[in-house]
Parts: sequence; C-alpha cells; structure tokens
Amino acid sequence: MEDVYKQDFSVRKVLGEIIGVSPAMVRLRRAIRKIARTRENVLLIGESGVGKRFFAQKIHLLGPNKHQPFVEIDCSLVYSHFSNGKELKFEEFISEKMLDAVHGTLAFYRIESLTPSQQVQILRCLSASNGQLNGNAESSPRIVATTELDTKSAIGKKRIDAKLYYLLGEILITVPPLRNRKQDIPYLFQHFVEDLQKSEGDEAFAGLSDDLYDSMMSYEWQGNVEELQNSTRTLVLTADDGESIPEALPFIKDNDPFKALIGKPLPDAIAQVERYLMKVALGKFEGNQTKAAQYLKISEASLRYKLKKYKITNK
Repeated sequence: MEDVYKQDFSVRKVLGEIIGVSPAMVRLRRAIRKIARTRENVLLIGESGVGKRFFAQKIHLLGPNKHQPFVEIDCSLVYSHFSNGKELKFEEFISEKMLDAVHGTLAFYRIESLTPSQQVQILRCLSASNGQLNGNAESSPRIVATTELDTKSAIGKKRIDAKLYYLLGEILITVPPLRNRKQDIPYLFQHFVEDLQKSEGDEAFAGLSDDLYDSMMSYEWQGNVEELQNSTRTLVLTADDGESIPEALPFIKDNDPFKALIGKPLPDAIAQVERYLMKVALGKFEGNQTKAAQYLKISEASLRYKLKKYKITNK
C-alpha cells in the first residue's frame, strides 16, 4: 500500500510541474500521462521555446522505466561534428547511445537538423534486428524525438525522412505556442519568479505594475515559454527595492533600458545599474567571483566590496 501511495505521489508531483490551466494544457497534460505508460515512440512537434525537451523528460519520468537511463542527443550539435563524411563513426555513435539507453529512453532533439544520410543511418540503427535493442521490447530504449517543423511540409521538402518519421511518430504530440494559451502566462510567470527567488536568494522583486502586466499579457511571445522565462529572469535580477528596469524587456515597445532611470539621483541610478550587472555576471559564471570580476573588468577586491555594499548574496 505504501508503494502505491509513493507511486501516486510521484506521478502527481511530475504532473504538477506541467504548469497551465488552459484547455490546451489540460489536454496536453492528460495526453502525456496516458502515453507515458506505454512503450510507443513519441514525436513532439512545436515551435522553438515551447518546451519540447521539458515534455520529453516528463514522458520518461511518468513511464514504467523512469529509473532507467534518460539519454539525450541534440541533433543540431551532432550535425557539425559528423558532417565531414564520418558516416561509420556517426552510426557507431548512435549505436553506443542506444546501448547507453537500454531499458530507458533515448531522446533525439531537432531531428530536422540531421542530413538525409544521417537520418537514414539512425533509421538503420533503430530498425536493426538486435536482441539487445529492437528485437526485445523490454531492453530496447523508448524513443522520444522533437522537431520544430510542420511534419507534412518537412517530409514533402525532404527535410525529414518519411520512413524515420513514421518510426519515430508512433504517437504524435503537438505542443501549443504560448500565444495560443495566454491564460497560462500568469501561472508560468509566478512559477519562474519563485524559482529565481529561491535560487538567487533575492526577494527584492515586488511584482508587476498593472501596465507591465497588461503588456506581458498582450505580447505575442514568439520565443514562447523560453522567452517568458528569460524576461522573468531580467525582471527579478533588475529588481532594486521593488523597482526594476522594465524597458529592457521584449514586451515593452520602448527599448531604452535607461529611461526608467531618468529623474533618479545619479548615485541611485548608478547603484541600480551596478547591482544588475553584477548579478548577471555572477549568474553567468555560477557564482565564480574571479570570472565575474574579469568579465566586468574590475578587480576581485572591488567586486567583493560592491557585493557587500549592495548586500548581494553570492549564490
């Protein structure tokens, strides 16, 4: 009974990380929970930034083999490494990754980035009659792949091999763009704020003004959830006693980042800019003060002094 409770709690925890109340997200959450229980291959389709990699991970975590390996291949990076006639080595690379993912999940991101030849080689590896892999459903890795392209058009233009598409797309899931589920934006925004405040130890951000909230909700978010997450990070990191520099954000038409400083005493304006730049530098180098100081072109001693002066915690 305790094992059943733990399993149910684990499922609810993973599903709870899929944030959204829109009908599109309710359907997506329900579909992911259902297909995760199977061993079918899944192809996630959606624009850049919608969270396809995130959902691929959730499918694995909700599946029967969640404690087995989850192996990821970013095809956009693979292309440049194996684009000079290294055919045999590429096929060996895929075979090795399949062995690494035995009993688990093998994820291919951006399959359209591969050359036609490389796609055929992946198809050959996946279709091989190997008892350790394809020949045994228990040991073969489940395949989850992603693409940013409209699949019918991509197949017609030969950007995606038709046979590979039908093998990978035993189940097709379309991840909707953020502009088609805008009622999820406040929930995602709040989630990102809370995560940042926990990780950065910074409680200065006091929330959005009504105008800023309206701008955020009316913006089209071409970069989708990823763009919203980056914008939230900018808001939280620029917060100074509840204030921020919203003009630097993409959903504000006036992109002059210094306009918000007009009318402030010069020392206060300088302090706000310094706080922001130091937080960005520390975040970029994961708290490494030596690298952050070099990036800012100041001495490490000067950086430590300013961190203490502005009460910036180095987390």
